[in-house]
Amino acid sequence: MANSIKVTEFLKECIADAILKLLEEKPLEKITVPEICEISGVGRATYFRYFKSKTEPIVYKLGKLWDKWADEHNVAVRNKFDAENGRTYFEYQLSKKDMTLLLYRRGLQMVYFESIYKRMSQQCGETPFECYSNSFYAYGLYGILDEWIKRGFHETPDEMMEIIKKITEK
Repeated sequence: MANSIKVTEFLKECIADAILKLLEEKPLEKITVPEICEISGVGRATYFRYFKSKTEPIVYKLGKLWDKWADEHNVAVRNKFDAENGRTYFEYQLSKKDMTLLLYRRGLQMVYFESIYKRMSQQCGETPFECYSNSFYAYGLYGILDEWIKRGFHETPDEMMEIIKKITEK
């Protein structure tokens, strides 16, 4: 069973990597599933077994990259942004600046929101308050991240945390 999970994850990453490679040449709407399959080395049925759209593999890749970063940097809480992991989260975003700028050039900034929301919505609790709180949190984090990216990553991760601290103190 563990091998089958590893194979699945490997194939999903191959698909995502193929899309990212193709995005360097052309916009997502001009990329075809056969092209993705050819570059990734998977069949069409495998592609559609795992994904329903061309953005889903990118969202998947963003999650895997965050998990890898979090493992390497001993981040305990990964599905919530707080004072403990906030600086690390911005460092992680800065570390994949080239990929981020590619996705923004191609008009795919919403994959960041989808990635954040997917991670946050997994913790939607039993009460309406927990669900609304998590949604508010995901949209807020995306908004701050989006603005930071649009401003060219001008502020350092420490400065971003100071800005967030000021915002939340109001």
